[in-house]
Amino acid sequence: MVHDIDSITAQLRSLASEGKLILSQVTEYERTQEIAVQGYFGEGYTPAITVPSKDFEIAAQWWGTEPGAAISPRELYTVLTKNIPNAKIEIQLYPRDEEAIYPYSIKVHGKNIKDCSFQLYYPNPEEPIIGGINVEVDRNAQGKGIAKTLIGNVLQFARAFKINEIHGRTHEIGGYNWVKAGFIPTQETWDNGLQSSIQGRLDNIRATNGNELPVALKRQVEQILNSPDPKAIWALSELTYKVRTPRSIKNIVYDNEKETIKLGKALLIGQLWDAVLKLDNVEAVKRIETYIASSPHVEKEENKKPRKPPAK
Repeated sequence: MVHDIDSITAQLRSLASEGKLILSQVTEYERTQEIAVQGYFGEGYTPAITVPSKDFEIAAQWWGTEPGAAISPRELYTVLTKNIPNAKIEIQLYPRDEEAIYPYSIKVHGKNIKDCSFQLYYPNPEEPIIGGINVEVDRNAQGKGIAKTLIGNVLQFARAFKINEIHGRTHEIGGYNWVKAGFIPTQETWDNGLQSSIQGRLDNIRATNGNELPVALKRQVEQILNSPDPKAIWALSELTYKVRTPRSIKNIVYDNEKETIKLGKALLIGQLWDAVLKLDNVEAVKRIETYIASSPHVEKEENKKPRKPPAK
């Protein structure tokens, strides 16, 4: 389906007038090493300065061809802001030059949202991917399901675009949460640093009584770390043995985890790594759907069933 440019322009103007859309223009680029998707692009660009824009016609042109035609601006807003009160979306337009890698980035703004942003990449015109995804909420709002809701909304967006890969980079508690959501390290990240970083953390973790970890448990973790398959990180996240919270992550964890924490969390929180979620992998999809379903904003299936009328 190809949307009518005039209709799309009108939708963009309407959303902006309703306070639901911010349109901005990137005026300067900063050359960087694009870590999250370096396997595709190597060196890339990130926006350094953005300014407000009213080039609704330019923005609408993207919807005139596939894959933009998969979703209209109002549908885009509805999907990305579901269960996020008074939210806005921002579309960043990029200059039309041969050096710009991606056509635009998308952000979600709202209460307690520190950052929710991602870009669309086209390594293959028929198979776009999401790159550079970052989801952070204010510290005083963590643990309330906001991040899970945002991730669920981005997942629905990805499905609308028939996107099979979402790339990002972990940050603080995301070193654990991304794993619970089905992300795995890129092969390069797993082979060249992450395994040894987790091993180093393991060597300094102590049981709740201050003693070293049981030998059998430590051996189990090391066997997982020795796997050449990055999906082994999922097994690490499931380790529930309680340990003393490492000093290095005490400023990151929730208040009720300052003294003791599950081993899987102790190993992964604060680890920085390049992450990928493959939506054509059944197990990865099951993990992210389970993760999202634990959000208080997700309506459970039993609550969706129509209730019987009261007996007369």
